[in-house]
Amino acid sequence: MVRRVMVCLDGWSKTNLSASFLGISMCFYDPVSAKVRHVVLQLTQIEHPHTAAILAEHLEQCLEEWNTSSTKVLMIVTMNQIW
Repeated sequence: MVRRVMVCLDGWSKTNLSASFLGISMCFYDPVSAKVRHVVLQLTQIEHPHTAAILAEHLEQCLEEWNTSSTKVLMIVTMNQIW
């Protein structure tokens, strides 16, 4: 059972902001294989504006879909920043 996870968010837009996307991935230590794992959880198109509230909503929904409690999140890394 995974104890803690690090979540990574990465956003990018097409030229002229014609479309924007958000990728959410997770890193964790897998005690069964004794290896660090990095998995992509979600890649989705998002609408403007890209506010913190909207990104947080996408993250909360993603964690819920993957049955991961927010209490397991040790760190969130996004757009070259650590929160």
